[in-house]
Amino acid sequence: MSNFIELTPDLVAVFLDEAPTYLATIENGLMALERGGCGDGAGGAATSSADNERIADIFRAAHSLKGVAASLGFQRIAELTHGMESLFEQLRGGRRVLDSAGVAALLGAVDCLRGLLRECATPGSGPVPIDEARAGLQRLLDQPCAAAPSAALGSTRAGRGTAAGESESRPAQIAPGDDATVELHVGFDEQAVDAPIRACILFNRFAGLGVVVRTEPDIRELDHDAPDRHFSYWVRTRADHDDFARAVEDCDIATFTLRAHASMPVDASAVAPACEEPHPLSAPETLRVDVAQIDRLGVLGAELSTIGQRITSLVRRVERVSGSAELAAIARELDASALELNRSAGGLRRGLLAARLVTIRPLFQHGERLVRDLAASLGKSIEVVLEGADTRFDRRLLDELLDPLTHLIRNAVDHGVEAPEWRAAAGKSRSGRIVLAAGQRGAGVCIDVRDDGSGIDFAAVRRQIVQQGLAGAERVARMPDSEACDYIFRPGFSTAARVTELSGRGVGLDVVRTRVGALRGTVSVQSRPGAGTTISITLPLTLAITRALPFRVGATAYAVPLQTAFRVLERGRPAARRARVLGSIAVGGGRVPLVALDHVLGGSDAGRPLVARTASAGGVLVLGADERRVAVVVGEFLAPQDLAVQRLPPACGAIPAVSGAAILNDGAVALVLDVAAIVERLPPGVTSSAAPS
Repeated sequence: MSNFIELTPDLVAVFLDEAPTYLATIENGLMALERGGCGDGAGGAATSSADNERIADIFRAAHSLKGVAASLGFQRIAELTHGMESLFEQLRGGRRVLDSAGVAALLGAVDCLRGLLRECATPGSGPVPIDEARAGLQRLLDQPCAAAPSAALGSTRAGRGTAAGESESRPAQIAPGDDATVELHVGFDEQAVDAPIRACILFNRFAGLGVVVRTEPDIRELDHDAPDRHFSYWVRTRADHDDFARAVEDCDIATFTLRAHASMPVDASAVAPACEEPHPLSAPETLRVDVAQIDRLGVLGAELSTIGQRITSLVRRVERVSGSAELAAIARELDASALELNRSAGGLRRGLLAARLVTIRPLFQHGERLVRDLAASLGKSIEVVLEGADTRFDRRLLDELLDPLTHLIRNAVDHGVEAPEWRAAAGKSRSGRIVLAAGQRGAGVCIDVRDDGSGIDFAAVRRQIVQQGLAGAERVARMPDSEACDYIFRPGFSTAARVTELSGRGVGLDVVRTRVGALRGTVSVQSRPGAGTTISITLPLTLAITRALPFRVGATAYAVPLQTAFRVLERGRPAARRARVLGSIAVGGGRVPLVALDHVLGGSDAGRPLVARTASAGGVLVLGADERRVAVVVGEFLAPQDLAVQRLPPACGAIPAVSGAAILNDGAVALVLDVAAIVERLPPGVTSSAAPS
């Protein structure tokens, strides 16, 4: 067996994939300690068992991150985490208390570590400075504590301690100078997702002490996603027990035993396992799969369903034209097979959907940290409440929602929650409250950002509308609050009295609406003066499969997500007939503009009169995006379908207000419309006001 294992890019990729989990454990634990008042400056150790458990968790996370980073050669990551580990060890031992300044310094180090991980993942991006974070940790370490001071930063080697729950059996010392084969058994914690990396690191360390004769399982053939947590090594060496004890430092092992044997040949066939008891191996419970691969499988599942529905349609045609009993029997058999195909395809789609779903908790925890930092910079005291953090939704949405949620939180902290003295003057508690809530709503999910601040100043919004020339003063005076509220999502719109780092530039809520619209979602606002504001984002459960309403206009097929289809009016309805003449339509007590799709999409006959095209219309479809409504003329409505929406190929170029394409049950290709973009592209002079339902 070759003496060393190369630490391949695959191993580094696994580390970079798992390291953020360690940082999240540290960050969330620190904020929980801060909220719980652990280390409020009164002195003494944490008295809560929950606090003690959190400290142990963050110590283990820092210890694990340091050990693997040092072994892979990421010395700056190891250096920072060593300083953090030293502080956590003092906390765990009751020799130090954690105040707000200490939490801030440690959170700053966490942010720096995230930057270092990005640097490792993208070589050439430029070095991330660590001097400030390192100095902040050193200042904390330099402060006196109740016991002997810890080692200064710079050394990345620390004692093994007991945090890993390790145990060892110490055999008689190996005689110096004697060749012997030692048998080592190493066990990692069941939660250690990077155990294969650590097993490779230990292999190389043991190889530096002698010749690794054999491993079980064979580490060279081990998949990096393997479930193994227990490893055995047979090493021919002259090293003693202490040498091996030092070799396993920083690898965060749970169990470690060593046994010395008499000298024996290096031939691996002569080495037999000498385990007293077999190590249990866990069956794989998780599998790391690329989300893009799940997307491809989801598209295949949707296509299978489409094929099944097309077979059913063909069977119906055969039944209508067939006069043969035998052919009718074949048609019935085909119909039954198509039904089974549809059932199997539906089960496949549901299973793949479940595989894509993750909880929103990481996104909310990011928001919790953001509120803490922004409130501190503004001198505000704000409590964060998480509701429905275990709500599950599409993994891709988790990434895409980070920016919109950040804007909403910044808006709630800066514009929503008042300063403590203003709250006290209004009879409120000095500490504000922001709620991040998630839950199922129909076939989709809803995310709310609620604050208990002063609410939207609609008078200020109306003044700004007039000042920016967005509408005339007379019209603004008659404008309901719901319509005025829609203007806060316009680019460049802001009611802030001055420009700060957080607000005043009119950038924020317009980004939210644009990003959410691209995800086929909607944004709505509810606000009461003095009682606070709620901004809600409603999204489909998944982006892979869309429940849609298809329709035709002329020879072209279109589809819209079903949640954006507000109302369908057939051709024979009086409202639809009047719409041909009036150019608008009455919906729920308000009027909604009526347009033709080629007006919005820029078709070749966009210059023709609207009424001429509506004469042959099959009806009118009222679409809704956020609080806004627009009606379009439709030639023929089709039955709602589940569609696998795919992006248009680059050769098609960018088509305005089209988010992708999908294959309908009859085999036709439909353009899937972006309803939010349609509303934005309304011709000049056409206003889409929020119509009450």
